[in-house]
Amino acid sequence: MLFGGLRAGGQQMQVSADVGIDLIAVIQALIIIFVAAPALITALYRLKTPAVSTQISKGWAS
Repeated sequence: MLFGGLRAGGQQMQVSADVGIDLIAVIQALIIIFVAAPALITALYRLKTPAVSTQISKGWAS
């Protein structure tokens, strides 16, 4: 559905705003990158969600 919307929007931009097809392709690529960025960052850096843990530590006075 995202790609269909991008294709239809790209054609509409080309017709109504007289935008070149190359600029439309760049804008579409940026949209896809920003949509996929969280998953890409997690996969590339293998970030794990921090586990919620309760840690009780003693200070100097205890």
